[in-house]
Formats: sequence, C-alpha cells, structure tokens
Amino acid sequence: MKSDKILSNELFYCEHLTDDRSIVKEIKKNFFVLHERGKGLEIYLKERSFIDERFNENRTYIVRDIITDEIVGYFSLKAGLFSIQESIDLTIGESVANFETLPGIELAEFAINQRYIVAHPEKKGSGMIVFNDFVIPIVKKVQKWIGVKVLYIFALPEKRLIDVYMSEYGFKRLEKCDEYNLHNRLKPRFDYGCIFMYQVL
Repeated sequence: MKSDKILSNELFYCEHLTDDRSIVKEIKKNFFVLHERGKGLEIYLKERSFIDERFNENRTYIVRDIITDEIVGYFSLKAGLFSIQESIDLTIGESVANFETLPGIELAEFAINQRYIVAHPEKKGSGMIVFNDFVIPIVKKVQKWIGVKVLYIFALPEKRLIDVYMSEYGFKRLEKCDEYNLHNRLKPRFDYGCIFMYQVL
C-alpha cells in the first residue's frame, strides 16, 4: 500500500490523481469500463483528467485495492450550483427570470474498473463502498468549510442505473418542469442525454 493515501478502509484506499505521475501509463493499460455508454468516463480519465487538474476545473481521485494496489475505480469532484423553481416575471415591463439556486458539489465522473472486477468477482458492488467511504467523506469535509447543500450528478439515461442511484445511493430527480429547464441549460462535457440527479447533504 502506498503511503500517500487520502482515505482508506479495510478494502481500499484513495489517492489524488496527480500524487504519482507514473499513473498515466498504468491508467492507459489497466483501466476499462464495462458498458459502451460509459466509455466517456474511460476517455475522460485517460485523456482529459490531467488537463482539468492543471486548470483546477476538476479534482480526480483514484481508488486502489489496499493489498494489491490495483486500480478499483475513480471519481472526480467539482464545485457548482444549480437552479430550481424558475419563473418569468413580467411585472416590471420586461422579462426577468426568477429562480432559487442551491450550492453543491458535482460528482462529475464516477466509474469502477472493469478489469479489477473481472479479476476479483467477489468485489462486485465496490461502487457503493467507494461512494460511501470516499466520495461522501470528502464532500462532508468540504461542507465544514463552505456552503454546500447538495451532491449532484448527471447520470447516464439507463433505467437500471437511474433506479440504482435512487434506491441504493439516495439520489433523487427534480420535478419534471425543473428537470426540463435544467437540462435545457446545463450539459456535461460528455453528454449522452444524461439525467440530473441530486441528494441533500
């Protein structure tokens, strides 16, 4: 196990992407996603993550097996906000948009390494462990320092995945009107018709 871990539990540990520059070759050789629809997550890690790090647009964390140091998965976090309850006010003679904003943290990227799961089938379900033991503690730590009310994601529009995010991870969807307005305004870089989901912290 490497000594520069940020967080750890009995199975995994978490390190910042740029703590070890030799990771570039390792990622390119050993990180793969299972489904073609999630290919953007693999491409992001391999081709874009270091650029976003340099410009402080995203912070990416690698999760590793505590015994073997294999890459289990990764996640990226960034600051953000979103608006809800939008309306148009015409009372002052011009069209003015009114809305409520909520400060949050975006779980911008989140993927488990298929190569790891194939090699360790007993570790299936690692995504929930990564989320609860690494994503949430980092978000909660940030919440102690600045105003953060929600954690949000743009999930791939697959019913099975949406259902898992809702039933197991605790995410919700906005009301239809708010969701429609938000989707018209905000699009993630790798947009595949992604669905905005959130949870109150």
